[in-house]
Amino acid sequence: MTIYKTLALLLFVSMSATILNGQAVNLPLGNEISARTEHGLLRTNERLVIGMKPVIVSGTVRNYTDTSIYLLDERTEFFKKYKERYIWKITFFDDFLFLNTKDIKLKINPLLYVESGMLNDSTHRFLLNTRGVEMLGEIGERLSFYTSFYENYSEFRPYLQSWIANRLVVPGQGAVKYKNETPEQSDFAYVSSYINFQASNSINLQLGYGKHFIGDGYRSLLLSDNAFNYPYLRAEYRKNGFQYTTIFAEFQDFSLVYYYPHIKKHAAFNYLAYNFLNRIELGVFEGVIYQTNDTAFYSNKFTYDYFVPLIGLRTVAQNKSINNNALAGVNFKLKTTKSSILYGQYASDLQGTNRTAWQAGLKIYDVFHRKFEAHNMFIQAEYNNAMSSIFTHDSIRYQTWTHHNQELAHPFGTRFDEFVFIGRYSYKRISANIHFTQATTQSNSDIFLTENGLDISEQIEKQVKNTYIFASFLVNPRTNLSVYTGVQTRQTIQGEITQKEPFFVFGIRTGIANFYYDF
Repeated sequence: MTIYKTLALLLFVSMSATILNGQAVNLPLGNEISARTEHGLLRTNERLVIGMKPVIVSGTVRNYTDTSIYLLDERTEFFKKYKERYIWKITFFDDFLFLNTKDIKLKINPLLYVESGMLNDSTHRFLLNTRGVEMLGEIGERLSFYTSFYENYSEFRPYLQSWIANRLVVPGQGAVKYKNETPEQSDFAYVSSYINFQASNSINLQLGYGKHFIGDGYRSLLLSDNAFNYPYLRAEYRKNGFQYTTIFAEFQDFSLVYYYPHIKKHAAFNYLAYNFLNRIELGVFEGVIYQTNDTAFYSNKFTYDYFVPLIGLRTVAQNKSINNNALAGVNFKLKTTKSSILYGQYASDLQGTNRTAWQAGLKIYDVFHRKFEAHNMFIQAEYNNAMSSIFTHDSIRYQTWTHHNQELAHPFGTRFDEFVFIGRYSYKRISANIHFTQATTQSNSDIFLTENGLDISEQIEKQVKNTYIFASFLVNPRTNLSVYTGVQTRQTIQGEITQKEPFFVFGIRTGIANFYYDF
């Protein structure tokens, strides 16, 4: 972490302060919260780049991204009928604890993810019990901070147990420890945090431990929140629709067992984007993973270009070095109406021909808005495709596009095509939802293929279908606390073998983060 502390100190000292329009904070990465945020921004003329997530917002823009605004009328009506008691406010509308003074603002909320489910052919219940807390603070006009902590106990379904045993991590949530040496019972914990300094109206600096997502889709083919949290330094400049973001990050992978020496590697990402009249957003991405460890686990061997935040320079330097792995790409979004967008991505790892990936998608909000003011229907359709060995590298774990034994982009690794459909019909706080993914992968789609020693002389195709149909009730929009019930069905087809697992589930969750189990 020394390098990040040093860089942060130099940047903090070098920036001059000007009059600000309000404190800056990160918007949560949770898909439903992101959808409500995007929906609010579509109705405005704010030229805010939202292809780089988490989106950092400040000033008046925060009013458009407040996820409880759309329930303002309901709140007014509710407190006409009932006395405005603290218990009602923290249950249905507000933060659990809130401090607001001239110089300090502080919000504290409990975090939950409690789920019980049963397979169709079994009486055994699979449990997930997550307890946590988050705290968001703002000090003065320039400094804000966030931290959250989760403690977890779980009994995952068989396909997840098998995946966890192979990777030694829980999807997106870090290393696993088996309870009583029993693989079916897992304990794990994780932390997210950041400290944010708004140096001026245009310049923002952030030091943290978390995730990022580039794109407007359900998946990202550049950088996603699929893997575990990581330490990072983020510097961002925004003005007149332009946004330039540089991120320095530290990743690590491990093999054999979790306590085996971790292989550290470092990454630098640049994202240059422009929002034209809040109609078109075009972003150019460049990322490089640097091999800063060797086989003897000596670390922090940086090349000069790592510290130069100039987009394009690292790609040129990478072509002259075998110790770096570069990925370049484009992110695009077109607002066709005030309630719909087209989006897409293209990525190339520059190591050879056909090492590319692309995405195309559509989102429609307010399908019934003109006819039924209290109703809302959201539809999203997306296609993703990756060719050849994009995201991989011959130097397994030292330069592969991974962190904590997981893919940094798409959870299917490489060599896949996937269709995603998400539909949500809402009436006030009640929603009916369908989430469907269908992917076709190859036997050599595993990013860690070389190390796993798989025989790829004969390619075997595998099709995976995930269908999740559920109903939910939104309890509190501040943390997206929802009660839900439904059925998840996972079907795999490989050769002549077909497996189908209906899973009936009931739970309550604060959906501020994404966990991807649909692989």
